[in-house]
Amino acid sequence: AAALSISAGALAGPIVQDTQNSTIQVKFYSPIGQSFTAEDSTTTFSLFISPLSGSVPLSDLHFRLLGGEGLGGSLLLDQTLSPALGLSGYFDFDISPISLTVGGAYTVAVDVPGNSPYWGVGLNGGGNPYAGGRAYYNNNTPNVLPPEADSDFRFKLTPTAAVVPEPGTLALLAIGLAGLGYSRRKLKR
Repeated sequence: AAALSISAGALAGPIVQDTQNSTIQVKFYSPIGQSFTAEDSTTTFSLFISPLSGSVPLSDLHFRLLGGEGLGGSLLLDQTLSPALGLSGYFDFDISPISLTVGGAYTVAVDVPGNSPYWGVGLNGGGNPYAGGRAYYNNNTPNVLPPEADSDFRFKLTPTAAVVPEPGTLALLAIGLAGLGYSRRKLKR
């Protein structure tokens, strides 16, 4: 007897770059970006953010998923999101609506759609960099070296499982469609 089997591929584990030795202001260094190599086709990107000053207005964050390494890639997803006032922790940017190519390079770019210097992002300026990508940011400070290739922002990539319908759900759908076909046929007589 043959058996019908539907299985989803195994998910890679999350990628976590949880080291931070400084915080940079999103507005001042905008746009900032973190490149990564996709290990799963659907994932959520989380960036560690924190308020730098409570005396300035709260601002949204504008996230973009770009194809390729760096800030000049093709736009794949564009969202403006509103982190909660005072959040200090990982903030999720759900990129699962886009099917990534496993092994492909991508960059998440972030900027502030206004003038508020409220948000900062955790930066690891060296030591144990993530080998699958790097941080990108504009260095607007005179006499300071540009971002080094061994810099990464503090981020996480968490794979999301694709939804696979259960066989019982498919059977109910088939019965419903058969019933509709039968009733339509009966009405034509």
